[in-house]
Amino acid sequence: MKLRKAALISLIFFLAINLFPQSETNIPSTLLPLDLLRAIVTEASGNLALQNEIFLTGVNRNRPPEEYQQGYFETELIVNKLKE
Repeated sequence: MKLRKAALISLIFFLAINLFPQSETNIPSTLLPLDLLRAIVTEASGNLALQNEIFLTGVNRNRPPEEYQQGYFETELIVNKLKE
């Protein structure tokens, strides 16, 4: 008898928990906009630094003759990045 009562109480408890609508978990609101959070994650992951390294040294490229006379584009690019 006690086993039947315990099983009935367990069944009622199980049904009560699963049949009532549960609150959906939405994305929590943050203090920062989503675009800024993505920029922070990208920077923290090193992806931006890796892309810059690939851009600067990842491939051999044929340089135009003007670049040999006026200076390499990498120097100007790094100076502009430092000024940002």
